[in-house]
Amino acid sequence: MTTLRPVALLLALLLASAQTGSAAEPRTSTFDRNADSWGLWGDSEWRHVAGLGHAAPGCLMLSGAIGKQITAHRSFEVSPGRYLVTAWLRAFNVQEGAYNQSIWIFNNGNGTETTVVRDLKGTFDWSEVRFTMDVPEGRTNATVWIRLKSPGSLWIDDVTVTPYD
Repeated sequence: MTTLRPVALLLALLLASAQTGSAAEPRTSTFDRNADSWGLWGDSEWRHVAGLGHAAPGCLMLSGAIGKQITAHRSFEVSPGRYLVTAWLRAFNVQEGAYNQSIWIFNNGNGTETTVVRDLKGTFDWSEVRFTMDVPEGRTNATVWIRLKSPGSLWIDDVTVTPYD
């Protein structure tokens, strides 16, 4: 009977932490069922693709055209600190855009826009993009943007924001 008490206590603590959550826990967008709280902005096309994804079926697809752009963006609730942001991208025939801006990834963790990359192009299978994002004291959220600024197709999946040590 005494061995059940520690197990029950551990289970109760796990359930309580799962219900309350904290800004230090990983935040993940899998797109398995829908656009998963991501905002979409621009004058080009996007859609949820149910049968395709990096780890499981479901991803977000952005389609670019000449002179048009489309941006997927999401604000994540975070505490001050450093975060590792990972995203899985797949591209088909993404051309060089104006000013060499094709696939542009940026964030505002520190309150100002920080470009991670802005010249990804071409055709590639699922590839992981990783970068760190600093969030200063006083901020409670940070936004990640993934923008397609040229003709081509871009699939996005499994975007995660995790505390980084």
